Amino acid sequence: MGIPSMVFRKVMLFSGVLIAIALASAGPVSAATLGQYDRPDASLNITANRWNPNSAITFVGAHFSPNERVTLGFAGVTADVPAGADGSFSWPYHVPNVAPGNYNFTATGVSSHRYAEFKFPVQPFNAWGEPSSYWFPVGTDLKFSGHRFGRSELVDVYLDRNIVSTLHSDIDGESSNQGSFHVPASLFGKTLNFKLVGRSSRATATFTASVANWPLLSSNPLLSDKPLGGPTIVPPKLNTTTLTAQYSGQPLWQALDFTGGNFDVCDLRVTATGPPGSTISYPSGHSFSQPHKQAGLGQGMNDFVAINVVPPSSVTTNQSVVVHVAYTSCLAPSTVKHFNKSLTLPITVGAPFKQLTTDVGDITAGASQWLSTYYEGFDGNNTDFKVTVTDSPGATITYPSGRAFTSLQGDSTLSFGETDFVAIHIDTAGLTPGVYVLSLSATAGPHAQSPSLAFHVV
Repeated sequence: MGIPSMVFRKVMLFSGVLIAIALASAGPVSAATLGQYDRPDASLNITANRWNPNSAITFVGAHFSPNERVTLGFAGVTADVPAGADGSFSWPYHVPNVAPGNYNFTATGVSSHRYAEFKFPVQPFNAWGEPSSYWFPVGTDLKFSGHRFGRSELVDVYLDRNIVSTLHSDIDGESSNQGSFHVPASLFGKTLNFKLVGRSSRATATFTASVANWPLLSSNPLLSDKPLGGPTIVPPKLNTTTLTAQYSGQPLWQALDFTGGNFDVCDLRVTATGPPGSTISYPSGHSFSQPHKQAGLGQGMNDFVAINVVPPSSVTTNQSVVVHVAYTSCLAPSTVKHFNKSLTLPITVGAPFKQLTTDVGDITAGASQWLSTYYEGFDGNNTDFKVTVTDSPGATITYPSGRAFTSLQGDSTLSFGETDFVAIHIDTAGLTPGVYVLSLSATAGPHAQSPSLAFHVV
């Protein structure tokens, strides 16, 4: 976008996860310095996939003097790094185990005395975990996965108050299908409450899983080779009638609840058709979905089938999704039977997008710098996203590349669940210390909002 002294990075957000505010600014520069260099404004920015303690990040500086040493400081830690021939540097770093909050990372040229800082928002861990299966019979060797824990730490798996397994996260805080817990007969038919705890980060995640009151289909001696209850054939039943409510354009995994009939189904496959403009997909890129526990469905057994639904953009009324079920009896595997069922998909109507940044904090009196304002999308039709300042109390406002507005850093569309930011340049010359509020106009597709943005001149 041609924004001076900043390098921006687009970031995504899933299941309602919040990205913090970043504010990068260049410090005051003397008239003598202005006469010595073409670019007096040093800059400091960050690239990161995560903003938690122990996360791997990279700080990137630019517009320092060629080949000079640059002193970096963050949370009481200092480092001395060399700038290249173009006055830039890139420094990999791991965030220390500090409390969540905003921290200033500073860079000072040893010879040029150029200065830049980056307000780094350290976020609390947003850890989550999952078992290798949520429904399983006695005798299963259950494994576990932990996500977004501290880097390279041990993660204990608790069942109630007892440690039943231990995972080892990698440098990204991830552990996949580790440990082992053999489900004993004493847990037959019970709901299990698991808790994952990082030993270093103290990050926690909880989930529940259920021990089925039936063995695996292939080993169930109670299953009959003939339909139960006489000559009447009872096919498998789709119990779901209404799907979980979604926003327009929101991708969501929906669970379809099934109950087995009075004969064993060895193969059950589900596809679905949504309204025009919608998207339906299935696990692992398949062209269909099957029951979670196994491909079939035993007599009277309950299981669910997952489909991913993306409603059309900008719909405001409930939609219909038609589910197509194909199955074969274990007694006649070459005969495929079918049935369809229409389900209601409720559409939630709300704000199409939300401004996450409401206050950018302190700005030095007389400073000229870029402000970053973050937005999150809740609609699939947030196209041609634009922001302008409609009232700036005494401040001078400009936009990237000399335009009459500012737009998203990544592209012009703010998709559902996506977080991105716009850049606004402000000059506070002439403003006395105090709290000021910018009035904004934000538009996207057919949508418009009038948010505000506060700043503090100090």
